Amino acid sequence: MSIGLKIEGLDKLLRRVEKMDIAVRQEVNNEMMAGAHEMNNEAVLNIRKNGSIGFSGGLIRDQQVAKIGPRSYEVRNSAPYAPFVEFGTGLRASPPAEWAAYAMTFKGTRIPGPGGDFFERIVLWVRAKGLSGTYSIKTRRRTGTNKVRQAEQDFEVAFLIYLSILKNGAYAHPFQYPAFKKVGPKILENVKRVIRRSVKS
Repeated sequence: MSIGLKIEGLDKLLRRVEKMDIAVRQEVNNEMMAGAHEMNNEAVLNIRKNGSIGFSGGLIRDQQVAKIGPRSYEVRNSAPYAPFVEFGTGLRASPPAEWAAYAMTFKGTRIPGPGGDFFERIVLWVRAKGLSGTYSIKTRRRTGTNKVRQAEQDFEVAFLIYLSILKNGAYAHPFQYPAFKKVGPKILENVKRVIRRSVKS
């Protein structure tokens, strides 16, 4: 499962570019590649900002740029839970209007349960945020040295959060869409600029 981005109107421009001089085609390719990487970097920044990075870095690791054809690049995230993070789930799902139909393609996809990557990330998040166990106000650290019991407490709290997500859904933490809205128009304009300049010369 992956989330990919497509800029409206770009395909038509690129078909026009194919009939142009090789130097123009190369310049357009450079603009497309640079724009795709800029959009990808924005998506990574958004992942970091909204705290959905994951503790093994999965969401960032799986955020990538792929060349899919001549002068064609796709900015995508192949993490299995990426659509859940981007659009939210259940009652709390809130995809942007222009991506509503796309978001619906992920409806009914099963969220991995205990033992799966999704649940494991909740456990790690609970541990990092200190949501279970007892703490010393003085040292601001978790008390007790029994790591097995601490792990059990983390698991118990994570399981309650997991059940809540299954029942009520999870809030959206968009990372691709804001990157798409910020960089997409710039890519389109840059390609148009190259074409305009080549027509004048």
